[in-house]
Amino acid sequence: MSINQLLLNEEKPYMNIRVNNLQVDGDITGAGSTDTFQQVYNNSIPPEIELNNTIGGLNIKDQDGNIDNLFKISDNAETVDYIKLQKTNCALCGSTVDTNSDNSLAFGEGCNANGSRNIVLGKDSSTTGLNALDNVIIGNENEIKGSLLESAIVG
Repeated sequence: MSINQLLLNEEKPYMNIRVNNLQVDGDITGAGSTDTFQQVYNNSIPPEIELNNTIGGLNIKDQDGNIDNLFKISDNAETVDYIKLQKTNCALCGSTVDTNSDNSLAFGEGCNANGSRNIVLGKDSSTTGLNALDNVIIGNENEIKGSLLESAIVG
């Protein structure tokens, strides 16, 4: 039985070779993985991607610097974004950050951050108007409208 025959009969092909003083004439080619990220996930039981210290963490790079939505986790219909990381904004847990906003954070169901450098935490709270700057809202059903600057609403 050849090594090739042995490998073809294995469910997950592998071979361990211990060699001392190896000399190679020609090129050595290896069988790199051609699986996509989705295939690796689908073939894992339970489905997961494992990180380790040898390889390091997961890095996602915006090669051109022009991608507005860098990372998103949503429901299947893409009507609710659970996590949405943009170049300059972050929305978590079913909240939204207006596309014209800059450096804003929204966290909580129904929350919306509009304007720049605003933080909206709670449920159904929002800042509205592009001139709402440097505001913080914590609580439920609170709203900052218009050109309010450097304000905090808690409660």
